[in-house]
Amino acid sequence: MWVAPLVYLVVSVVLWQLANALFMPELLSNRLFEVLPASMIENGVQFLGAMAKPLAFYVVAVLYFGSYFLFSHFWYRLRSIFSNAFYAGFALWGLHVLIIIPAAGQGVFGFRSPQGGLNASVLLFASHWIFARTLQFQQSRDLPAQPAVSRTGRRIFALAVVAAVAAAAVQGYKIVFKRARWSDEATPTEEFYTVSKNSVDPVVPQSGWKLNLQGAVGTFAYALAEIHEMPSITMFATLACISNPVGGDWIGNARWTGVPLAVLLERAGISPHTIDVVFRAADGYSDSIPIERAMHPFCILAYEMNGAPLTSKHGFPLRLIVPGIYGMKNVKWITSIELVEHDYRGFWQRRGWDDEAHYKLMSRIDIAKEGRVAGIAFAGDRGVKSVEVRIGDEAWREAELRPALSPISWVLWSLDADVKGKGVMVRMKSADGEFQIAQPAPPFPEGASGLHTVRGS
Repeated sequence: MWVAPLVYLVVSVVLWQLANALFMPELLSNRLFEVLPASMIENGVQFLGAMAKPLAFYVVAVLYFGSYFLFSHFWYRLRSIFSNAFYAGFALWGLHVLIIIPAAGQGVFGFRSPQGGLNASVLLFASHWIFARTLQFQQSRDLPAQPAVSRTGRRIFALAVVAAVAAAAVQGYKIVFKRARWSDEATPTEEFYTVSKNSVDPVVPQSGWKLNLQGAVGTFAYALAEIHEMPSITMFATLACISNPVGGDWIGNARWTGVPLAVLLERAGISPHTIDVVFRAADGYSDSIPIERAMHPFCILAYEMNGAPLTSKHGFPLRLIVPGIYGMKNVKWITSIELVEHDYRGFWQRRGWDDEAHYKLMSRIDIAKEGRVAGIAFAGDRGVKSVEVRIGDEAWREAELRPALSPISWVLWSLDADVKGKGVMVRMKSADGEFQIAQPAPPFPEGASGLHTVRGS
């Protein structure tokens, strides 16, 4: 009886990809990240890296569809309860729209979901009708070889588990065993890190998308074409994730093009009592920045990255680039902006992460071999004054800096030195004369600190 759940799996994926249907593993894994304590999520991210959320998604998918394999396997016993496969399919659909989906925060029948209640419930009903129809067909054949079917079902389920683990392992291999090299001044888009609250990120269509803006004067709506016609600026800016550990790779520097946020806020009207600017995204995420930071001339709503339109994973059609604060506040997939007269706590702040989220000074060693040490240093919007390297027990030596591409981008540094077999440590000083914090601290709740150390080769 493994055909029916396999058909249900295929139909669910097809409707998800082609008809924007609710995909239950995505919904459930996203909900998992919303309810788990932030410290637990952070521990998982630090242990598994960028594969933590995909792995959680794969595990949830295996468990979810695995339950349908178990249901089908025991169908011969359950027939006495449901009497008809269509009653079983209807019961499973009702369980979803009345209990599971509301428990995941999307409302009865999924009326709070981005797809809307009609789309969510009708397409889910269609997939369960097909599941029931296939189950009924299998029942009508009255297959006698239950032990063989049982073995086949177990094999299919085991194969799904292996596939999930293998997919996560492949991704983890790419992360852990990436080629060591000195960072580019501008990170290629395909290499730029991505982090979000989601196990599967949204794909926002340009058609019908509007940016809703609410200010003191009124509410406005802008299509993407209208935003493109506004005065724009192009600049280099570095983004780093607040979860990035010392020496970590969740940092990148790119060339962004967009509209200064201040232009739009002034059109909407800024009350003298305004405290925060709130951004809401297509995936249900929200965060805020103080009005003073929102008016920074380099705070932009970006629609291009490295000379090309934003990709979906980097926030198409519109994302925030704000100087001086960690990536979690540089909201992607923006759908609305609101000026408020109170301190607004966003998705991660409600889970214990720092609300100010100012970048901590950081430096990283990219290479330490063949007589050369080189890496990056970043000070948010404070500028990098110097970078120093310590090799073994020697005194600190000042490295050579390349000119920064902008006041809010990282700096590349290098030093020629014999480092083979020696411990190499780096530290940096900001333009205002402060050294980065040497005392180690984990990323949660306000960003990691400590000096990056490697062994030369």
